[in-house]
Amino acid sequence: MQPKISVVIPLYNKQDEIERCLRSALAQTFADFEVLVVDDGSTDASAAKASSFTDPRVRLIRQANGGVARARNRAIEEAEAELIAFLDADDEWLPEYLENLMRLAEAAPQAGVYFAAYWIDRGNGMRRRVRLAQRFVQANGLVKDYFAAPDGAMTLPTAAAVRREAVLAAGGFRQMFGEDVDLFLRLAAMYPVAYSSRAAAVWHVDAGNRRCVNQKATVKLYEPGGLQASLDFLTACPVVSRDALQRARRFVAERERRAIVATLLQGQREHARLLLERWERDSGRRDERLEALITHAPTPMLRLWGRWRNISARAATAMAYAREWAVCRRTFRATPLRQALSN
Repeated sequence: MQPKISVVIPLYNKQDEIERCLRSALAQTFADFEVLVVDDGSTDASAAKASSFTDPRVRLIRQANGGVARARNRAIEEAEAELIAFLDADDEWLPEYLENLMRLAEAAPQAGVYFAAYWIDRGNGMRRRVRLAQRFVQANGLVKDYFAAPDGAMTLPTAAAVRREAVLAAGGFRQMFGEDVDLFLRLAAMYPVAYSSRAAAVWHVDAGNRRCVNQKATVKLYEPGGLQASLDFLTACPVVSRDALQRARRFVAERERRAIVATLLQGQREHARLLLERWERDSGRRDERLEALITHAPTPMLRLWGRWRNISARAATAMAYAREWAVCRRTFRATPLRQALSN
């Protein structure tokens, strides 16, 4: 019998986290699903640990190493369900995650992609919830404008699901840094987007072998032009409205401009200059203020600005954790832990 949901887990050298991930998937209150684990050429015990699970809903697919995009695309091709939920091998779900997803999919069947609030776990006993403000979401769960929402609120694969037909029409994942942002950009321009404010996905940023940790999160990884292929795809797509295309272009331009500023504040002045030239050519815009900063701003001033930004970001994160702790402390006193975490 065809399952209602296909859970896609790309796996590469996550021997310390894959068991936690699979246990969380199999503990769901909604049970009509399959789990496709794609071992992308792991060189540790990851595949062996995944294969030790005897639940018939779990299927292990092995392939030579080709990257997370290729692994997810392989699972999408073999998925039996129309609704596909993504779960990274170093993350986990709370038991009600898929139940919440099905409720959202039934309320907004016209959507092509679904997102949910999630928890950031840094491994120190503290979790911070990332939740999209209700002003961005309609009463039926549809997002008013994906491209106007705060950055990061709807880009985490572990808290995202897609219609299989929609992701195939959008061309699937492309192998690049930020492949999730890239795909969701196309889907949001082509289909309605739905959102649930119930947080039941957990992003473990302390997990080992994370790509952003291994590559030191260098800003060079966010070079402008990476999303241009998707903008070209949307330009030629007949179902994308002119308004959606313009909003997508503004979204990409602003995102990439921030990356250029980050590059400059990392002390990579010449690289920032090259990126700005590429950005101005692709976007058809000119930023004289940023040109002046790159050309004339003294290095000590840029260092001071960069440090101030880092301090401000850390302070904002600390305040967010403090607020979440205060809310959860009051909630945990009145309700069971599992129910409190999913509220």
